[in-house]
Amino acid sequence: AHGKLTKPTPRDGIAFGRAGLDENNPVSFEPGCSQENTCDAFVCREAAPNPGVPAKAVTAGGSLELGWMFTALHVGDCSVYVSYDVDKPRSQQRYVKIANLPDCK
Repeated sequence: AHGKLTKPTPRDGIAFGRAGLDENNPVSFEPGCSQENTCDAFVCREAAPNPGVPAKAVTAGGSLELGWMFTALHVGDCSVYVSYDVDKPRSQQRYVKIANLPDCK
């Protein structure tokens, strides 16, 4: 944890500056979550789309510019996942890892 996606603009609408406290906390801090990879918040912290943030269209084989911001003073690895299950509840969505970003800062 300790950071967040900033580009494309995430559902919370904050695309620059310091991440909100929820995005910096580990997922296990979410109410009712005791193990990070079993919680809906692991998929996405915001349960519903934000009407003020347009969805980013992505085309297979195309490019997608990503940006992120960290507040932790240490490096860590990041992963990028995609899903076609956007119309399903978070607990039923399935994801595919499409990238590993070693030592992302």
